[in-house]
Amino acid sequence: MGERRPLYVETLIRAPMERVWELTQNTDEHPRWDARFSAIIPTGRRDDGAQTFRL
Repeated sequence: MGERRPLYVETLIRAPMERVWELTQNTDEHPRWDARFSAIIPTGRRDDGAQTFRL
């Protein structure tokens, strides 16, 4: 096998940034557009306000 190189993908999304942000925060919809995950399950919130997830 050869050297592993990172994969870079870019696409144009014709939507306001606020809508894109809203959809990226919806754990039910996230696997629909991000093929790296089949499910994203929230597990809690840290003291600093960040959410934690089980993938």
